Amino acid sequence: MKALYAIALFLLLSAFASSQERSDFGEEETVLHQADDNYFGENVQNYIDKKLRVICLSTPLKRYGYHGFVLDPTLNLRDSINIYGCCEGAAAPRYEMLYNKVFTVVDVLGDTEKPDPLAKYGDRHFLKLVANHNSDTLYYEYFTNYETSFPFVLLDYEKSLTNRYTDLQYVLRGNNWIIPNMPMEDHRSRRPVSFKAGSLWTCKGITTETYNCRPSLILENDKGEQIVMDVKIEQAMDPMMFFTKERANELRSQWGDEIYKSILEGNVNVGFTEEMVKLSQGEPDYVETSGKRQSWTYGGSLVTFESGKVVAVD
Repeated sequence: MKALYAIALFLLLSAFASSQERSDFGEEETVLHQADDNYFGENVQNYIDKKLRVICLSTPLKRYGYHGFVLDPTLNLRDSINIYGCCEGAAAPRYEMLYNKVFTVVDVLGDTEKPDPLAKYGDRHFLKLVANHNSDTLYYEYFTNYETSFPFVLLDYEKSLTNRYTDLQYVLRGNNWIIPNMPMEDHRSRRPVSFKAGSLWTCKGITTETYNCRPSLILENDKGEQIVMDVKIEQAMDPMMFFTKERANELRSQWGDEIYKSILEGNVNVGFTEEMVKLSQGEPDYVETSGKRQSWTYGGSLVTFESGKVVAVD
């Protein structure tokens, strides 16, 4: 179960970090770059000619607006008169002014006068942007090691995710990857959904309208209920969260319906192999070997193996 809690913690921390005001860089946590097709890290020149769409902010922080959008990168970046679309005394553009707007990156400017407090965020650059809706020119303050502050999704990336995942099917384990041990909510109605182990869900597309405003799969069951799964969770392929439909069929064919059902429901039976136990419970917290026997600890449970098969579950 450690993997479940680790993923949930990562996502909650990512959502929190992405919403932090950047007026006091010294108090924020460093989030190191993890390369993907949306955030280019040090390869900042790759953004030139790309179209970026501004993603949402969490509800409590919408009133603070977006940070890092300025008119002139050579002037004081915190001066309200230099903040794009801002007004006297404000610290950021209004949420509705930038949300869901599309910009084209036309150039990337380097920064040779980066203050020391910003060093932990990597090199600073400025993306020169042209707004697609009104042709305004502005700049975005970009850091090579601060992915969670990046308030955009690339349109090319969003399209590639849609093409890759739409119509794929997943057999879910019934584990809430957003808040462990809580009911999963419908993406639209916010009401609890039928989220039992073994339920089949089909990807209907990609959205960034989620709890952490990051690209996520829209999954729908046969009742028309919809939930969202962060793309990073799908890419992690954690068997504690789901099996692809193809993988589920392989397991059922290999071991039979009874063992497959036990694994889905998180049970461990005498006679299980190590692989079966890991698929059911994940990696053990502790492993202890004594003679021919090996014991795996999961929280308060103890699984004992002999010759590679379970002989006792306590």
